[in-house]
Amino acid sequence: MDVNNTFLHGDLEEEIYMKKPEGFVVKVKEELVCKLKKSLSGLKQSCRIWCKKFETYILELELVRRKVDHYVSSKRAGNSFICIVFDVENIELVGNDIDAIKEVKKQLSSKFDTKDIKVANIMLGSTIKRDKAIRKPWLNQRKYIETVLKRFNMKECKPVNVPILVGIILTTEQCPKTWK
Repeated sequence: MDVNNTFLHGDLEEEIYMKKPEGFVVKVKEELVCKLKKSLSGLKQSCRIWCKKFETYILELELVRRKVDHYVSSKRAGNSFICIVFDVENIELVGNDIDAIKEVKKQLSSKFDTKDIKVANIMLGSTIKRDKAIRKPWLNQRKYIETVLKRFNMKECKPVNVPILVGIILTTEQCPKTWK
């Protein structure tokens, strides 16, 4: 799903004023500014405000936020399982119960202005392909990796299978104990 006008869903926690938009002219009141009632794209706090609002609603739906990744929430009820991956204006729903997925989509659409994409082919730089016969998804980050290589002028680099000698065994004792 896509959330339309994502940041307009966020409620500001403080008073914010901005210059009037170009072309908005009120005679005799040129010195006045606009007081924002809602979050806008471009504000430093817009993303935080939107994420907080979305997270609060996800908790109302009784989905549990994952400790490892705060943008992943899930819910299990009997044999039914649903997982939501959230990336600013993109919401990916995955599960084994299509009725539960439809219900969560309905609830999200009632709260936020959303567009149902039905089946995602790309999410967070990963290409998603499905083998319906064996009911398995496949993720591929080839396009993302090529974009990163191009960005750092490494498009013509020579790939290697493993960037470390074969047979090397790494242990937790070799990891730094503190990060600065």
